[in-house]
Amino acid sequence: MKRKKNRLTIAMMLITFLINLFSCTFSSNDQKNEELPLNIESKVDTTIRSYYSDGSVKSEARYVNGKKFGTTLTYYPNGEPNSCYFYNADGKLIYKVNFNEDGSYNFSEGKPTFFLFINQSDTLLKGEPIKFSVLTPKVPKSNVKLFIGEKREDSLAVQSEYIVRNNIPFFSYSFEEPGEHNFFIVTIIRQDGIIIENDTTWLKPYVL
Repeated sequence: MKRKKNRLTIAMMLITFLINLFSCTFSSNDQKNEELPLNIESKVDTTIRSYYSDGSVKSEARYVNGKKFGTTLTYYPNGEPNSCYFYNADGKLIYKVNFNEDGSYNFSEGKPTFFLFINQSDTLLKGEPIKFSVLTPKVPKSNVKLFIGEKREDSLAVQSEYIVRNNIPFFSYSFEEPGEHNFFIVTIIRQDGIIIENDTTWLKPYVL
């Protein structure tokens, strides 16, 4: 009887310990998690959010195949954006924007443009298109616009303008003239009408 009572006491202590451990896990750093999988790598595409104690969002991050991908956002307790991080397909941080507590732009660093090529090649046949998608960060309180074209002699010929919203734009361009081409993609990010980022990427395909 005494042995049975001891076993019951040990079981109750174990249950109490597990309950306390669980509670500590989700109350640390004054936040709780939502959609947190036991194994992130088991999720092909998932979003993980954390919250302040009052229920307001503290951070939100997208994971693809266990790695951060695209835009990760953090917020101040007042709801204004704190930081915006931009990750490429390898989970590498390539761009960051920091905001003041009132939500105004503070500083940025890195490259806000990432490409997914359908037919990445330095050499193309005449008329063969170069196909790619352009990924840019979803910077809060800002808009993103792409300018795509080609440098011809001493001038830049813009062939396409694109306003990035909640989608990933896809482009396909072909070249008729043989030789090397200077193809450019300009990413401009504006906040309240002021340019906070102006980034240019050059592609130099050679047409046979």
